Amino acid sequence: MGCCESREKTPQKSENSQDKNQTFREGLENLESVKNETLQDKLRHIEELETSSLWKLMFKQKNIEVYQIPSSKYSSEFPVARTKVVFEGIIPFKKLVEKINNPQKRLKWDKMFSQIEVLEGNPMHESILRSVVNSLGYKGEYLTKKNIGYYKDSVTIVEYSIEDPRFPLNKNCTRGNIHFAVTKVYCTEQKTYLVFYNQVDPNTKLVKVYPNFISRSLKNWSINLSDSVNKDIKV
Repeated sequence: MGCCESREKTPQKSENSQDKNQTFREGLENLESVKNETLQDKLRHIEELETSSLWKLMFKQKNIEVYQIPSSKYSSEFPVARTKVVFEGIIPFKKLVEKINNPQKRLKWDKMFSQIEVLEGNPMHESILRSVVNSLGYKGEYLTKKNIGYYKDSVTIVEYSIEDPRFPLNKNCTRGNIHFAVTKVYCTEQKTYLVFYNQVDPNTKLVKVYPNFISRSLKNWSINLSDSVNKDIKV
């Protein structure tokens, strides 16, 4: 797997490989392997979807690709989107994880969200979140659980909707359902990859009127993420 050997595998003895291992795992040494069965089920299903021939390219620009597939085992009504962003060189995984999981940092580049609130836990480990999306005329709220861990050769972030009576719906929003939102970060051949998979029921008629609503949103999402990371790299 190139420079990113799985955490469970024995590291290569090459000094150069050890230096790279230290670079991309720096700051995330305390992360554990994904053991929760719910999380593993979602990750295994993504691996199954990857083998499908039904993926359709929706957008491509330089280092970004957005694909869509009609459904998953969790829902046949909503498409699954896959977004891949490629960065040159070995970027510390913590930098990318913080871009996704740190609410303050994410709100600076992710224009889909107007609010991300950590209700419980640690966003760099396991947390419960309330997020408000305001994109393309749609305003929706999501109550989710998010976990971070190692899975095979990647750092993975798994997020999915939950129900919790402690956190009632905001009256000004429609509550949507995230079947899964999975981010995988890995590196190979002197490049760092961030691949994002999600299947969302926004609970809005916009999806029926605009069936590519999610993929269209992810086009801007991926461009903003790429620009934000590359800007940090140049500083």
